[in-house]
Amino acid sequence: MSTQHSGARSSPRDHLAGLEAHLAGRGFETYLHDKGLTVIAPTDPLGFRLTTMIQCRPRWDDGGKLWFLTDQGAPLAEAGRIIDTAVAVTALLRPLPGARS
Repeated sequence: MSTQHSGARSSPRDHLAGLEAHLAGRGFETYLHDKGLTVIAPTDPLGFRLTTMIQCRPRWDDGGKLWFLTDQGAPLAEAGRIIDTAVAVTALLRPLPGARS
């Protein structure tokens, strides 16, 4: 199964839906909504659940290509790069070293 989009241009929501499916398969809780994709990590050893929201918007400094960004505007990866983005999200939602039992 390919995680790259080809052919017709996909909308930001289409890209977010592809990312949602991939992250759900990795065990994250996901919610696709009008503002983006909320991603919630599994419960860590101390009972905490880290969360983030991912958006898909054009990056004007990259010729207007669609990119996945955090809700703070930090770029994660180009929109067609689902696996790269999933790795970045996994790193964002990793428990802090002191939170491990």
